[in-house]
This record gives sequence, structure tokens and C-alpha cells, in this order.
Amino acid sequence: MWILDLPFLPKYGSRGYAFEAASSVMSYGTDTLGLTRIVAITTQENQSSSRLLERLGFRFEQMIQMANDSEELKLLVFDKTESHVKKQWESSETKGILDRLAATFFDAFTNENGNKPNVSVLSELFIPEAMIIKNTDCAPMIYNPQQFIEPREKLLSEGNLVNFKEEEVHEITEIFGNIAHRFSLYRKTGVLSGKAFETMGMKTMQFIHTPSGWKISSIAWDDEKNGLTIPERYRK
Repeated sequence: MWILDLPFLPKYGSRGYAFEAASSVMSYGTDTLGLTRIVAITTQENQSSSRLLERLGFRFEQMIQMANDSEELKLLVFDKTESHVKKQWESSETKGILDRLAATFFDAFTNENGNKPNVSVLSELFIPEAMIIKNTDCAPMIYNPQQFIEPREKLLSEGNLVNFKEEEVHEITEIFGNIAHRFSLYRKTGVLSGKAFETMGMKTMQFIHTPSGWKISSIAWDDEKNGLTIPERYRK
């Protein structure tokens, strides 16, 4: 079974699509074809592919050379019979779900190039009791999902805020059983009342696993400003 490695367009990078596609292929190989051992190769400098494979449960085995090729490649192996793979695979599946939730959240606000924002989809991402906190000023502004969605849907649809895009630039996600936490560096750009702007900030998201799947239980954020800058480890 071969997987063709194709690059994504820049605007579709870092959104979990590669992991989602690779996970589907892995599920087909293990569940439908009944494979217990799958191997993969990647170049030494391709760190992103190595990290993706490790998230899928692969482990480095050795360096190899293909016939008629002098380049040394990394050989990674997925062995379903190993206990660590099962745990890693379960964790990787959850990470993929959380990646999609986060991507849907950020994409919901986009109205650039005349696109219609899909803010209403946010109600499907949250638990009804979720708390959304804007903490960019002296005092926090706290919303429930409906209080958060309605004014933003109005702002993005009335023409005062145009060419708006919010995107996640970097994230760190931690998962423990039925709870998870994500710390995100994000960028938002647009034109508000005729004036262009670009802002960076940090969002923290909490997730819980419910009978209907993973949901967002809370979000809080603050933006970069004088005296408050993004940590260097998130800019790399």
C-alpha cells in the first residue's frame, strides 16, 4: 500500500488535513485490510513527515538506501501488536479530532474575498454551558455561546468588517483521558471601518469528551500589545 506524499497549498497547511488523510489510510490498512505491520520512509530533513508518522504510532527503526539511490532514508515502522502503538494511535485519533474542531472554530469567522462567514457552525462545537472569555482589556468579558455568536455574525455580515481572517499559526495540545487543553498562537487580519489591521494573540481552549463526541467547554484569549508579546517558542 503506497501513500503519495503531495504538498498542500500554503493556506491549507497546519490545519490537520495531512493527519486526517493519513489516519484514514491507516484505518483502511489496519481495519479493512487487517494489516498489523506497516512501514514508511522519509528523508532525514523532512521533520514534519517524521512528526506526523510518530503521531500515527510509527517508530524509527533504521536508516536504509533504496536500490540505485545513494540517499539514506529513515525507515519507520507501525506494529499494531505493540502496546505503545495502541495508546499512541488512540491519542493521535483524538488529536486529529481536536485539530478539526480548532480549525472549524477559526474558519467560521472568515469573510475575506467576499466569502460568507459561517459563524452559526460554532453552536455545534460548544457544550451549551461553555464559557467564552475575551480578556484583552482591563476586565474580562464573559459570554455563553449564543451571546458570543450573535454579535459576531452581525458584525461580519453587515459590511463594517471585511476581508477578515482568523487563523491558527502554532499550537500545543495536551490530552488526558476525557479532557484536553490547547494553547494557540493566532493571527487575525481584516479591514474594520475602512482601516486595515493585523493582530497576533494567544487563545486557550479546553475540550471535554461527551456522549456526542469532543466539544469545546471554554475559550479565553488575549492579544499582543505594548508590554505583552508572544513568547519566542511560538514564533518558530
